[in-house]
Amino acid sequence: MLRVRYATTLLPTQYMIRLYYTFVYPHLIGAISVWGTSDSAAQYMQPLRTTHKKIIRIICNQPPRTHTAPLMDKHGILDLERLYTLRVSTEMHPYIHPNPEKPSIDRPQNDHQYVIIADVHAHGTRYSKNNMYIPNTNKYSKTQQPAHTSTHYAQLHTNTWNKLPVSINSIKCLNTFKTQLKVHLLEAQRTAHQALLTQGRIPPNLINVTNRTNMYNGRHLG
Repeated sequence: MLRVRYATTLLPTQYMIRLYYTFVYPHLIGAISVWGTSDSAAQYMQPLRTTHKKIIRIICNQPPRTHTAPLMDKHGILDLERLYTLRVSTEMHPYIHPNPEKPSIDRPQNDHQYVIIADVHAHGTRYSKNNMYIPNTNKYSKTQQPAHTSTHYAQLHTNTWNKLPVSINSIKCLNTFKTQLKVHLLEAQRTAHQALLTQGRIPPNLINVTNRTNMYNGRHLG
């Protein structure tokens, strides 16, 4: 961590952001669809949230008490909960919108068995009209339930997918889907941060995204 702090004295923020996506980001997205959550109140995620915010302050060369919300919004960095939504939805997309030009993956996909609600019943409901999905419970017999936890993850993943706007989850091109989804999540994140600021839950005196290199660099390089 000390070396990263020293790097901020030599490199501009744009290069530090690249280092973030090179060395930090891969650790955050590794198996996040299994251990992550979209619940911002999940206590088991708190140590990682704290570490993530500390890293963001360092790469942006900001003091320890600087609020990270404006920094994340400024540089297009998602928080852990929205990063979970992005990765889970990206993982689900090829199974919701399969590409006939690409061969199917030749390995078991126990966690990716979904069925659209419109195919379950004929009458129109709010869920069927919005292209929502549920786990495919018909893959097992009624007398033999699975011993593993794939159904649990399938349920969590479908809940995440169903929260996406129809304008986004209906996009069939994976690259376009990922781009539009990240834009949507960043905008939702900015809106949430602005709401916290309006409610006074983010003290204005802690928000400072200006460059304070001359004031800060000499104190924490130890």
